[in-house]
Amino acid sequence: MKFFGLLAYEYRMSIQRRSMLIIMGIFTIFYGYLWMQMDLDYDMAFVSREAMLSEAGQAAFFINLFFPVIAGIAAADRAVRDTKLGVREILQATELKNSTYVLGKYLGVSLSLLSMIVFIATAVSLFVVFLTEAPLAFVLYSLLAVVVLSGPAIFFVTAFSLACPLVLPVRAYQILFTGYWYWGNYLSPQVLPTVSDTLLNASGKYALMGLFGVQISVNTPLVSPMDVAANIVVLLTCAGLALMVMTAYINWRESRV
Repeated sequence: MKFFGLLAYEYRMSIQRRSMLIIMGIFTIFYGYLWMQMDLDYDMAFVSREAMLSEAGQAAFFINLFFPVIAGIAAADRAVRDTKLGVREILQATELKNSTYVLGKYLGVSLSLLSMIVFIATAVSLFVVFLTEAPLAFVLYSLLAVVVLSGPAIFFVTAFSLACPLVLPVRAYQILFTGYWYWGNYLSPQVLPTVSDTLLNASGKYALMGLFGVQISVNTPLVSPMDVAANIVVLLTCAGLALMVMTAYINWRESRV
């Protein structure tokens, strides 16, 4: 009961932040504007399930270029804020376990951020359907693409954005995380050593190529559904390890008081 109460509280606190609502509106308008500028023959672009999957996947991949950075920056102060405002002491008085606290906060923040991406994708895809000859089913494909491409990224990013600021200054983490996102996901290893060509890539490119049939470049190796599954498992495993370390750190810190 405490867990679900904490999850719901964190969800409301995160999704009701005025700055995030403004950003969600800006992203919706921005992506809608980009669709209007695209010179596509929509009668031909959406003639098959494969074509709609490709378009939806590319749209979700483009969302991942920017939104997870905003999500990581926004989530970075959620755990630190509780300590500064004395919320941790209040929660300790309720005998709430630290593992429950960490998991409830993590899921509440993650689901709120994922809800924002779902809203953006739904609004933009409905906009496309309204202005073009795209079938209504395109909305469902867009939601599928967001869940598969953006979901793992959000869960991965949120875990580290909650844990790392406990030992790093929030502003320093936000700067380092922004640099990491583009270095670790979009920079070519031919330019600089990076993990972008490994299963640690969280941009959604594995799912884009393996499930949505989009080949990013001619030099990119083919990706199978097994590679996609391995990529998602690696990202969620790293997120789980970050939460375990976060819980252990909080236990250690409070045992010293």
